[in-house]
Amino acid sequence: MTVVAPAFAGEVPLYQPAPGWIDKAAMPKLAADGDPPSMMILDSQQRVEKGQLWNYADIATRAGSAEALTQLSSLTLPWAPDKGDLIIHELSILRGDQLIDALASGKKFTVLRREQGLEALQISGILTATMAVEGVQVGDVVRLRYSTTSKDDALGGHVQNVSALPAAPLRLGYGRVRLLWDDADAPRWKLLASGVDAKPVKKGGLTELSFAVPLAKQPEMPGDAPTRFTHPPLFELSTFAS
Repeated sequence: MTVVAPAFAGEVPLYQPAPGWIDKAAMPKLAADGDPPSMMILDSQQRVEKGQLWNYADIATRAGSAEALTQLSSLTLPWAPDKGDLIIHELSILRGDQLIDALASGKKFTVLRREQGLEALQISGILTATMAVEGVQVGDVVRLRYSTTSKDDALGGHVQNVSALPAAPLRLGYGRVRLLWDDADAPRWKLLASGVDAKPVKKGGLTELSFAVPLAKQPEMPGDAPTRFTHPPLFELSTFAS
């Protein structure tokens, strides 16, 4: 008997412009002196729509050292193809005033089809897209903009998500968390963090919740505190009633 594995629509990364509701972050200017942060942009934007969560990330990292250069020369992106797509919007190298398209000439990510937890007899269905970024030099800024979509049939048309939030002493050139929804998809949300003033506002038919990161330094907990108090700052959302 031949067993045929199911094929999912999202098994290959897509290469498309970001959707119109995305607010693209501007690249911060590098100071002529001082010690600029290695992470120039860390921008997370999410949209809840008809049982689907769209997760957009914009990450720009400066290769300030040979060690950082090695880390930036290879990128990996995991995603769950049975729940949605991995969509690449931009991979570029900023060198001074020169912007280099790292996806020029049809370059694409390679999909690794080996299960990450196979040694532990775990099969998750998670795929990993990887790419060796060629030509990066010390001082360059590598910018990757991509999205993942997720619609989980097991949730019965609902959406839920938990995101860790960066906080001081982490330094960022620009950081933001942004969430959008319409009235029909309004989620419940909660910030498990101190010192954040975030209020939803109506914008163009959608409701938007946005706040800057990194957050202020969070209160330190005693080492023997229960684990429910020692988690990192978190942002939770859910369209379930409770």
